[in-house]
Order: sequence, then C-alpha cells, then structure tokens
Amino acid sequence: MGKPWFYLTMAVLVLGFCAFSGAESREDFFRIDDLRPGMRGTGKTCFQGTEPEDFDVEILGVLRGVSPGADAILARFSGGPLEKTGIFSGMSGSPVFIDGKLLGAVAYSYAYSTEAIGGITPIDQMISAVEESEALPSGKIYKKGSLWNYKLPLPSSGLNAAEFPELISRRANLSGGGNRLLPITTPVSLGGFDPRAIKTFAPMFGGIGMTLLEGAAADAASLKTAVLPFQPGDNVAVSLVQGDLDVSAGGTVTWVDGDRLYAFGHELMSSGFTELPMRKASAIAVIPNIESSFKVLEAGAVIGTVRQDRSSGIFGIIGERPRTIPLEARLTTSRRALKTFRYEIARDALLTPSLVSLVVYNTILASERAQGFLTLRVTGKIRVKGQPDVEIGGRFSSNLDAAAGASLAVAVPVNHLMAGGYENLDIEGIEVDITAVERDQLAALDSIRLDRTEARAGE
Repeated sequence: MGKPWFYLTMAVLVLGFCAFSGAESREDFFRIDDLRPGMRGTGKTCFQGTEPEDFDVEILGVLRGVSPGADAILARFSGGPLEKTGIFSGMSGSPVFIDGKLLGAVAYSYAYSTEAIGGITPIDQMISAVEESEALPSGKIYKKGSLWNYKLPLPSSGLNAAEFPELISRRANLSGGGNRLLPITTPVSLGGFDPRAIKTFAPMFGGIGMTLLEGAAADAASLKTAVLPFQPGDNVAVSLVQGDLDVSAGGTVTWVDGDRLYAFGHELMSSGFTELPMRKASAIAVIPNIESSFKVLEAGAVIGTVRQDRSSGIFGIIGERPRTIPLEARLTTSRRALKTFRYEIARDALLTPSLVSLVVYNTILASERAQGFLTLRVTGKIRVKGQPDVEIGGRFSSNLDAAAGASLAVAVPVNHLMAGGYENLDIEGIEVDITAVERDQLAALDSIRLDRTEARAGE
C-alpha cells in the first residue's frame, strides 16, 4: 500500500518543481503591474549593421484592454537616430528593459507623430499567445472532393480577379488617423523586382500592414554571423521568396530562450500556425521619412523556421529547416531567347498564391515590353506529393497587361489547392513555361449562324 502513495508523492513533487522552475525563469521579466509613469529603461535595436545599439525609454503609462485581453505600455523613446526618424518600420520587436529585466517589445506607433512615442507589447503576452496552442494540428486529408482531373476556370483579366485570394488581416481595417495607436508597418524588401511590379502589388500587401521597398537580392555569404545565435535586438527577416528574386519581411528579435525565438510584438499576417523561413539580417540604413521612416535590410542565410504568427508576435525555432515550394519559370521571349528562373516560395496558405503571382508577373515584366499588344502562352504543372500533376495553362493577349492574366493562370490553381481543405497537402514544385509574342492574337466572335431554325424535343 505504501508504494502507490510514494509514487504519487514523487509525481506531485516533480510537477511542483517544474512549475517552480518555470516561474523562476520568468524572474527575468519585468511585471506590468510594477510599472509606474516616469520609470526609465533601455531598448535595443540595430540602426546599422548587425550589432544592436541602446536607446532610451521613458514609461508614460499602461493602456489596459487596447484589444480583447491585451494591454500595451505607452512610452517615449529617444537616442541614436530616433530624434530624426521617430519610430520606424523594422523596429517592431525591439526589446525594452527596466532595471535589467525584459519588459516587452516596441510594437505600436502613432501615424505622423512629431515625437517617438509608441506602444510596447508585454513579453508575457507574446509568450502566452503561442503557449496556448503549441502543438501543431495533425490529421489526414479530410476532404477529397473532385479536385483531381478537374478543369480549373481560366482567371479573369487583371490582378483583381474574383478567383484570386485577397490578403486581409486585423490590420487591414486600421486606417491612418494620427490619434490611433497602430501596429508598426512591416518593411518588405524586394530584390530584383521591376518597379511596375512593386507598384502593382503594393496595395495588396499594404492591406496587411506591409510596406514594399526596393531592395537588394540576398547574399548569404556577406553575413558571416548568420550561423551565430540570435540575441535580443538583432535583425530578423522572414523570407517569403528566395532565389533569382528576394522578398523578406523585416523586424527585430525580442527574446531568445534556447532555440525558441520571439519577435515583432505584433502579427505579421496573423496566419496562426505557419512554416516560414527565418533569416538573420543586416541593417543597411534607417531612412527618415515624413509619413513613416523605415529600415532597409539585407537578408542572409536561413537559420530557422517561423512556426506561429499571432496577434502578439511571431514565434520561431532556431536550427529548424523550413519546407518551401520550388518554382521554375522558363520564359521564351518575343526575341526567341530562352531564360530560366528559379525561386523558392514560402509555404503558407494565405501568402503563397500571392507570392506566386508576384514572381511570375515580375518574370514577364523584366523581359517584355510594357506598351503595345503582347500575347503570352502559359503551360505548366503543379506537382503534388502522392497525386497526379495538376495541369495549368492559358493564352492571354492584351495591349494593357497580359502579364496579369498570365500570372493568375499559375496563381489561381495554387490557391484552389491550398484553400481546398487538404490538411496534409504537399506541393512539391511548380513548373511554368511562358512564350511571348509581340502581336495581337485575340479572336473576336463576329456572329453565330444556325443551319436551321427549329429543333425537336430531346435534341
């Protein structure tokens, strides 16, 4: 009779020790209830290069219930270039310390503010947002439907086709009144892109709080520190496209616990469970701007995976290699030259179709004329693990923007696949062949003639 009680007692002691150890690890955090107006602290962020620098923080107060179940800390920031730039895009996640203890992440600002006054997301909120549902959902494909061998409809002309997913999030409805505390916009650096592609897609990404910037293609070799551990205040880039083009969303590391990393202090897209490449980055410069200052980043090698994207920040695992979707585009130009482009696209149900459309659109714009008639023939396939290939294709002719229809011919089927309820869907790759001709190959229906005017029932 004594042994069961002995085992039960030991189990209780072990659980109690684990709980105590967890509480002890949180002693490095500054409690929001202990804050008082006028308290001063220190923040860390990278203004240039890869080494975090200090800036000054003055606590103004606590904003309770800024969103359901969430608080924010209002503070004034100073030091370094902040007097000229104010709070800038790319500063999201910059850690703030009071008495040497981590308080939270710089995450909010006021539009057109004349001072660097903004909001801090408490670190406890950042951690609890991902701990509530830490295990990835699992299961088999639960809806087969009639997708395979189904002829998908051709997309409408233009990038606003009804079949194409619209990028939306909680931030899409937050418009820029200067009296509202808003999440800091996320700078997205685009390397190798035609300015027309950036202009076309800027409103789409702007709806989820992202600002598209012309940047440089990534050079992993230029960042020798990419293999070193992250520390609070480091630059972090979430990679959306790699290869012959580069698309990276930038922010700042808030806290690192072993191989677990917390950053941004607000959502990237609020996409929940995700699998996005995480890269170390170098700050080229912080550019002062009247509307919103921003940091220009150069992303380096992939060193981990973003696993969750929640309203209080992103959570990643250092050292974990993410899956991406290879896309190979072969373009036969109107001058009969064959060009081959290779990309790695981030795997995310919300973003992937938009990214596919962006890279195919830019692939065409980079080589073909912008004025006059252009006809594009698109063929290709989407390789899905364990399933027959999904064939894609179409022909698009226009004197305005044939590239838009051609890019959607690839992106819309990808969207059908990723939004079709296939929980374990694994897209292994996309192959696209595009042929361009500088002439009108449209066919117009002139008239219809019938060989008779009567028909019998059943015909």
